[in-house]
Amino acid sequence: MRVLLLSVSLLLALLTGSTAIAAEEKPAPPDVAIQIVPQTEGVEPGEELILFLSITNRSAVPLNGLLLQATGEGFSVALPAPPSSLPPFGSAWGHARVIPSAGASFGKHQIPFLLRYRWRTASAAGASLQTATATVEVRRWLDEEAKGLPGGTAALFSLLFPIIPAFLAFQLLDRLRQKKGLHLPTFDSAYIVPAFFNALLVNSLPLFPRFRSLDLTPRETVLLSLLFGALWPIVRWIWDLLLSWLWGFRESDSPRTYLRKALFSPWSPRPFTWISGKIGDGGESWSGLLLRQPGGSLVLGSTLEISYARDPTKAKENAKENAEELVARVNETGSLTSRCRLWWRVVRSGLSAAVSTFPTQGAGEAAQATDRIVVYGEEIEGLKRTKSERKGLLEYSQ
Repeated sequence: MRVLLLSVSLLLALLTGSTAIAAEEKPAPPDVAIQIVPQTEGVEPGEELILFLSITNRSAVPLNGLLLQATGEGFSVALPAPPSSLPPFGSAWGHARVIPSAGASFGKHQIPFLLRYRWRTASAAGASLQTATATVEVRRWLDEEAKGLPGGTAALFSLLFPIIPAFLAFQLLDRLRQKKGLHLPTFDSAYIVPAFFNALLVNSLPLFPRFRSLDLTPRETVLLSLLFGALWPIVRWIWDLLLSWLWGFRESDSPRTYLRKALFSPWSPRPFTWISGKIGDGGESWSGLLLRQPGGSLVLGSTLEISYARDPTKAKENAKENAEELVARVNETGSLTSRCRLWWRVVRSGLSAAVSTFPTQGAGEAAQATDRIVVYGEEIEGLKRTKSERKGLLEYSQ
């Protein structure tokens, strides 16, 4: 019996010793806590969110080789540098900065933080990993400002936000281009449908990764939208200035310059017409050749006299057609071929142009010729035509 009891006691001692050795060989890792607290509840795309981050060693084992990492798709995370070592029951803290990209989806996101560290005890050593998550809410642009709008309107406003500045910039510059004066632009109901479809196109821009990679802030988005909306009026403005420089009639034009514009302007009539009219009821009477500026405004012009200034005999020499017949053809048909031949004669063959009949102002016999080759602008604004007659731009003189 004594032998049996001794054997059982020895077996129990062996089992207890092996368990203690195993426990010593696999000690538990140090207790480490990570706490992450955002300073605000949410953040808009492109804006910075600051997170307060603290690391606490709640064990009697020192920590070494601390490495802090964070991963989050659609977010840019800047982490504070952790200390190289953390003593027993010690702590460290810092601020992490998180910036959602322009492509980050709206709503709440979980961003994982990873802390790697090494530790060593008298009997063992190891490397451990501690994790924590931070909840970041990505809000729509102007979400706080849109909370006062009726239900469903806030989401529509957020969708249209990148488009509205473009419409407003277009209105402002286009009115200035058309000389309608400075006017505060408005985004009325007529723009809702086109703006909505444009907004759907803009919000589908993940198809264009180069643009989406810009990660624009709301302020940069507004500036880009304003630039985009102003682009077309600016291009039109430059184009209008070019057309005005090429084809716009001016009071200071010489007869030759006036002839070139009247012959080749895209707004030149075919054939030419001499009109008479009054401004308002019982107002001034005007008469002149009907022409138009590139912008469409009315111009009253003069007729011109074409002649050979140097040598009248050149009208018959080495010419396929008589200059007088060419002038008549231009007045009757207004064909581009005849106009080009006439202009070639003026430039190369000695033909010259001089004012023959001025536009006139007055009534009846009291009408008097102006001292300008054209009359336009505010003086004849609102002219109501009372009489029209066929009258050519040109007259031929031997």
